[in-house]
Amino acid sequence: MITLLERLKSHVPFSLLNDQQHRIVEEHAQIVYYPKDTCLIAAGSEPAHLYYIIKGVVEARSDEEMTDLYHEDDTFGGMEIIEHKPSKQNYIVIEELICYEISKEIFLQLIEANKVFKDYFFSSIVERIEMIKENKENTKMAELMVARIDESILHELCIVEANMPVLDAIGKLEQEKATALLVKNEDGYGIVTDTDLRKYILYHEEKDLETIGQIQTFPVISVQEDELLFNVLLLTTGRSIKHLPVRDEAHKPIGILTLIDLLSYFSNQSHLISTQIEKATDLDGVIEAARRIDVMIHTLHAKGIKSRYIARLVSELHKKMYVRLFKMIFPQSWHTRCTL
Repeated sequence: MITLLERLKSHVPFSLLNDQQHRIVEEHAQIVYYPKDTCLIAAGSEPAHLYYIIKGVVEARSDEEMTDLYHEDDTFGGMEIIEHKPSKQNYIVIEELICYEISKEIFLQLIEANKVFKDYFFSSIVERIEMIKENKENTKMAELMVARIDESILHELCIVEANMPVLDAIGKLEQEKATALLVKNEDGYGIVTDTDLRKYILYHEEKDLETIGQIQTFPVISVQEDELLFNVLLLTTGRSIKHLPVRDEAHKPIGILTLIDLLSYFSNQSHLISTQIEKATDLDGVIEAARRIDVMIHTLHAKGIKSRYIARLVSELHKKMYVRLFKMIFPQSWHTRCTL
């Protein structure tokens, strides 16, 4: 019930209510089920409730002709209540319906207390669409601003001692398929990235570079594991950092956050999802990555990306997911004897 109420509060017009008005809705809204062909509001009668659809479809009919169709997250019955006029249409359930019912008395109380909420019901369809779009964009931006680092978006660490020969350290980097090397020194950590490796290739003979500690960037800049991602974005942008170690409360390094993953999170998450699928070690890891696909779809759609391009991207991510699941579920000895 609490989850459903949170969903109600996140959609226009209920997102236009304040906290006190939301509490009124929570106290009085009822979840109701109606089978197919139920007549919710008969033509000639005034509705007793405002309806908000959780699941199902309702058709508005006038003289046996369909005049409107209401789906998930739509509301109806409000204008008739506000104008104290009988309905000119029959509202018929055409797919099994689960909905919220808010009584006429409570609804009238809300519109008297909140002009913006009331104005929504007098707005045109174009204005409503713009209002819904703006609400979704604001919600998405708010979510991005408060999102924090979690282990699901981190790359595994590859730690080496400062006195390790450079070629041995590079071999370990390749073996573990890591994004960067974290170098352990007596007085803290340094980091070696592709920029430092280019330095080694160009100057290793001239400057007699033999150990990984000689080419590290020291001391390394790092952040706490629960830091806001937006603050991390400011840091990486301002300091031109591509690989950022993340530490726990005891200041022990727990993973690497890359700039490309961070930018992916703030754009459409596609690279982040792909990376998370590839490094998943169990089914829960794959499921967690798959949950981000819906967020990516909504983000791309809000930016005006055509559906066929979104579908192709989703298809590629699904392929990666199926391959990962195949490798997890089927025994290793089967991998060369069957195909997906």
